[in-house]
Amino acid sequence: MSDFIYTSARMESKKLREALQSIYHQECPEITEFHGDWGSVAVSRNLYNGLDFFENHQHICIIIGGPVLYFRDNYFLTGASRNEGTAAVYERMISGLMRWDEDISGPFVVLLIDKKELRVTCVTDLMDFIPVFFYSPGSSLMLATHVGTLAELSGQDKYPDQVSAADFILNNIVTFPYTVYENVLQLMPASVFSYALHNGTVLSTEKDTYWTPTEKKQHRTLRSAAAYLRNGIQGYIDRITENMDTLAQFITGGEDSRLIAGLLPPASKRDGYIFLDDMNREGLRARKAAEAYDLNFHPQIRKRSHYIDIFEEASDIIGCGFQYIHAHTLNFHSSLRFNSYAAFFGGYVSDILIKSHFGRKFYYVWRLSWFPDFFMKGESRTVPMKSDLFFPEILREIDARRRRHFDLVKSIRPKTAHEWFELWPISMHLGISNFYNNRRLFRSYEPFMSKESVKISAAAPPNWKLNRRLFHNAFQHYFRKSRWLLHADGRLPYFPWWVNIFIQTGVLQFRKVAGKLGYATGNQGPWGDWKAVQKSDQWNHLIRRFDHEYGIFQGAADLEFLQKGLEEGRFSTMERLNLLQCLYSLNKKSGAEGNPDFINLF
Repeated sequence: MSDFIYTSARMESKKLREALQSIYHQECPEITEFHGDWGSVAVSRNLYNGLDFFENHQHICIIIGGPVLYFRDNYFLTGASRNEGTAAVYERMISGLMRWDEDISGPFVVLLIDKKELRVTCVTDLMDFIPVFFYSPGSSLMLATHVGTLAELSGQDKYPDQVSAADFILNNIVTFPYTVYENVLQLMPASVFSYALHNGTVLSTEKDTYWTPTEKKQHRTLRSAAAYLRNGIQGYIDRITENMDTLAQFITGGEDSRLIAGLLPPASKRDGYIFLDDMNREGLRARKAAEAYDLNFHPQIRKRSHYIDIFEEASDIIGCGFQYIHAHTLNFHSSLRFNSYAAFFGGYVSDILIKSHFGRKFYYVWRLSWFPDFFMKGESRTVPMKSDLFFPEILREIDARRRRHFDLVKSIRPKTAHEWFELWPISMHLGISNFYNNRRLFRSYEPFMSKESVKISAAAPPNWKLNRRLFHNAFQHYFRKSRWLLHADGRLPYFPWWVNIFIQTGVLQFRKVAGKLGYATGNQGPWGDWKAVQKSDQWNHLIRRFDHEYGIFQGAADLEFLQKGLEEGRFSTMERLNLLQCLYSLNKKSGAEGNPDFINLF
């Protein structure tokens, strides 16, 4: 649940507290505030044990997230101390020994305030798994880990950025470094920002980038790269679980959750959870996977209206500009007491980091899922936008922003800029809000967010990652227990891609025939059935709530066209959902007054 908000000018405590409390509709965490000549900061209690804030006579050290330490043990994750881990990070940091890309792994933000020297240091993780947002009117500074709290405290919630909102609606994300609020931007990943302060203003800013995802090949063979990845993922999990008796994970019929089940210590009590509309093919397959890996299986059947029911709460906890629909665990987390587990594991971002899900591939891959992947040069990220939802000048500005971001990525990764356009930083990935939600609700760990996974993703040539070659070489052994259990897409994960071509072709053709005969119809996956949801009374009620809220797009779109298109289903499902989220979040305090001056410290 941990977030912070910092202001270089002192601010009354009520405003700081209310801003952080606005994230939550229930179970708001304990909030602590500090004030001094260096400004004000409020931080909510860190769910990850041993990583609460640390303070002494000179410094305040705040850690957001649950990073795994590599320069010492991680026993504090189950210990009695609230801040042993934070104190260890602090000591290594001020000693000058910290290597941010090696000594600490996984999602994190570190904020260090020097109360005597009036200096604030903010450190972001390798990929911005936990983004930091900033606002700097004039020479003052605000930093926060939740975009909505920063917009509220700075008053920028009155000034929606129409271009970013349109970008979000059309592309499911907001192009880095922008947000849906004017002049609220995102800090760069893998960087140390240092701000010298005086009387509430920033005298100087220093930025040190400690890692970049260059295309430099660091392993001579696929086998050595696979060993590095395997040892890295296993080492990350072992450091977390070394002193833990009871663990939990998400279990599906897919290969990533099976891998996690194989990597977790078998001596521990392990519970596996899945969320479904009903006990469908995915649920039955997940049950078999749980049996194969000796997990206690806990399937959870959600209401058909679940994603409508959580609309407001999920939008607030994640923040506008990030899709709320990925908050799959919201409300289940409390009824199932997810926070009683010292660690809760997922297999997220394996596809996009290790299997080149966003790589540019042969066109027919998207039509024939069994067809092998082939790397293609070039890119399609900067193709001009075409849409009737917004006026041409809005689309042109979106194009310009996407081009600037693409050029930034291409300067680092000239051959694979198409793929890393959605990875650098990871806030460019539409599904990352899944982690934004989970980390605020329980002790969520994603092994594929570890430093080894990130680094091998950057270093491995595209052909190693395509067709699951790197993934399969690294982890084939762990699929032995479930080697005859089909993946949701018709593969057997234990076998290489060239074997699965024949298996998957047969399975998919069988399903196609079965579907035409009326067997296995309906939603067979783990996610909600949006076709059914959009035919429900709850959906129509949600749309009607915003009949008079379209004014935030005045001058950017034909308001009557937007409203009728939403009501009549002229837009895609994602466009409708994203538009609804903007109508809800951006109408809270939007206004038409002039915006204050802004200085970019990015």
